[in-house]
Amino acid sequence: MTTNKIQKQLEKKSKKEIDDLVTNLVWDIRRFKQENTGNEGRGIDWYINHTKPTAMYAGETMPDPWDFLNWDDLRRLFRRNLEEAMLDRMVEQKANELIKKMELL
Repeated sequence: MTTNKIQKQLEKKSKKEIDDLVTNLVWDIRRFKQENTGNEGRGIDWYINHTKPTAMYAGETMPDPWDFLNWDDLRRLFRRNLEEAMLDRMVEQKANELIKKMELL
């Protein structure tokens, strides 16, 4: 097996791990919503700002944009961001672990 094939296999495995995590996370959110509101619904309202907006001037507030994300949208959002943030490092770590195992042989 070539190095490139090994790299692709490690990346495929890492993407599967992220996908499994995201699937379970969204399922847990759906179940939590159902158990605590009595309605699973088609998705969830998602606020864009990281913090609650505060008044800029007397009587005015900053906009707090939100959007409705269906469950598939939420999965894609989580998966994309987690892959972007962690995939390369996950593959690198798996490659290092594989090299260590090979050195033991």
